[in-house]
Amino acid sequence: MRNSLFSLVRNWRNDRNTKKKCELLQKEGSNTLNAFQRVGKRLNIRFDVMFGTLLGAYREHSFIPHDDDIDMVCSIKDLNQQLFSTLREEGFELDRIYVSSDRVGVQLPMKYNGLTSDIYFMYDDVQSKKRHIILPYAIVGKTWGYSVSHNIFSAKDIIIPYNHKRMIIPFKDTELDVVANIDEILKCLYGDDYLSPKRNAHANPPVRYFDIGEKYYTCYPIDLFEESGLIKYIKKDAI
Repeated sequence: MRNSLFSLVRNWRNDRNTKKKCELLQKEGSNTLNAFQRVGKRLNIRFDVMFGTLLGAYREHSFIPHDDDIDMVCSIKDLNQQLFSTLREEGFELDRIYVSSDRVGVQLPMKYNGLTSDIYFMYDDVQSKKRHIILPYAIVGKTWGYSVSHNIFSAKDIIIPYNHKRMIIPFKDTELDVVANIDEILKCLYGDDYLSPKRNAHANPPVRYFDIGEKYYTCYPIDLFEESGLIKYIKKDAI
C-alpha cells in the first residue's frame, strides 16, 4: 500500500513537471529560437531545428503541444570556445557537455529562460549525402538515471539525408529558414505517417548502435571541458 502511494505521488509529480515544461516551451520557444538566430548571425554559422522541433515547425507551423524542449543542430566544425562565450552573452546557461570516448560525438545541453535547449553537433558526409548525429542515451538495459549516476552513456549514430539547399516555412506569426529536404528527413526520422500527430512518437531512422566497449559518452562539467583543453581534441572530420 505504501509503495503504491509513493508511486502515485511520483507519477503525479512527473506529470506536473512535464506539463510545466511543455507550457514553458510554448511561452519561451520563439524567444529561444531568436536567440539562436542572433548567435548564428554573430558567428556566421547556421543552426537548424531538428527532431521534435523540426516536426512541429513543418507539420503544425508551431511547437508540438506535448514537446518540452528545443532541439538544434549545427556542424561539428562550429564547435569552439567562441561559441560558448557567445551563447552565454545571449543568455544561454551552460553547465555540462557530453563527449564520446573517441571524441567523435558531442552534445551540448543548455537552458534559456529556464527552457531546455540542446545542440547536437553533426558530421556531414557530403560525398554520400548523409548527415551523422551521434547521441548519448541510457546504457542498454538500464535507466537514464543509472547512466547519470555512473556518468557513462551509450552512443548511437542517427543517419539522415544531407542537402545544402534551404527553404522558408511559416512558423507561428513569422517564418523559419530550414533545410529544403525537410520531408525526406522527417520520413527518415518518424516514418511515412509523420504528418499524423501521435503522443510520444519516437524517431526510427537508420541508426548504428555502438557497443559500450567500442564507444560511449561521458558528461563533463563545462568549465572542466573548457579549462582542460579537451576541445582541441574533438575530431571534426566527416565520418
